[in-house]
Amino acid sequence: MSTPIKNPSIEIATAPPPSRSWLASDALPETRVRVGFDSIEERRHVLDWLNAGLRDGRPGRLLNEYPLLFEKDANVLPFTLWEGSAPVAFCLLWAVPFRIGGRRLRAGMISLVFTDEAFRGRGHASHVLRAAIDHAERLDLGLLLLWSELDALYAALGFVEAGQESLLVVDSSTVERALRGDRVGADTRVERARPSDWPEIERLRSFRTCQLEIDPGELLRARTIPDLDVRVARDATGIRGFAMRGRGDDLADVIHEWGGDPDAALLCCASHLSACASGDELFLMTPTDDDALSWSLRRAGARRIHKPLAWMRIASPSALADDLASMLPGLAGFTIEVEPGGDDRPGEVLLRSASGETRVDPTRLFDALFGSPRIRDSAALADALAPALGAAARAHLPIPFFVWGLESI
Repeated sequence: MSTPIKNPSIEIATAPPPSRSWLASDALPETRVRVGFDSIEERRHVLDWLNAGLRDGRPGRLLNEYPLLFEKDANVLPFTLWEGSAPVAFCLLWAVPFRIGGRRLRAGMISLVFTDEAFRGRGHASHVLRAAIDHAERLDLGLLLLWSELDALYAALGFVEAGQESLLVVDSSTVERALRGDRVGADTRVERARPSDWPEIERLRSFRTCQLEIDPGELLRARTIPDLDVRVARDATGIRGFAMRGRGDDLADVIHEWGGDPDAALLCCASHLSACASGDELFLMTPTDDDALSWSLRRAGARRIHKPLAWMRIASPSALADDLASMLPGLAGFTIEVEPGGDDRPGEVLLRSASGETRVDPTRLFDALFGSPRIRDSAALADALAPALGAAARAHLPIPFFVWGLESI
């Protein structure tokens, strides 16, 4: 895993928001963004306030849903916007690289963006998000990702919907058709995962082309997430495959993690479906490449829904340029510059290398780098980055970037 990032409590002064009226006595106190917490008591106060706003009536729910984020971890950076002595807005930045085909892509994931209901409409969410974006650049994180339906807020901050993932719509009959044959031994049984199974689940996950780079054993904390249903297919030799459904308040009807032998994982999917009411369907989240499990389900009639992967934006252009140069051949002297944008659109991106330069908008850039659910012609997307990316680099696009269910926040 990357070297831990020191996380002192840092205050970032911000301009006070506009007064609520023309009366001087009605002016609001100065706001400030604090990175980290000054004390255990302050941490408890902010998390209780955040839990009440996002999971009202369920004390401690957020801490249980996000065990990878709320343990002591120097790579997890909380940003709290204070107005006087009151927390009014919050977001979390998780600075963790992805491992893609043996190379690293330094990224930050933003989560739990929240503004207190009594303080909404004053731009507080934008304040705290801009602080996180600026901090991500200082940490040399090339890429920022988040998941949200608040299009206007994130588009105004330079984020664009980018990347791609697929959802397969599966039901019991589809899985049964995909499982025809004797590829799984008769002694294979499916059961709920035990705590002792997690090291093997983590090992099976490690064979993926793209995965979050976390310390060995760290995934074990995920077993405590409420409403996470993990099933394993086991025979005399051990665990052959697994599949996970649900995760806290998210992904209730989605099998969002699976791995191991494809047919063993399909048995686990069948077990998840048997727990549903008759006739129910589940979604299976999958990368867009045709792995054996996804392909067998598609041949059996599973409908495929293409979706963007996340909201993305560049944080550190130099870090992203360095990471791309390590992944793609022929990028000598490669640099990225982000030009100023307008109020309602991000600026264009200037790519330069020894072979030439290209100016492109961020959506087009990310589509070419990571694929697009909107455009199926990957070669045409890659060609949009010529001449800055030569033919050798473009031949390796799109980069197989994907975020699994336990990794997305």
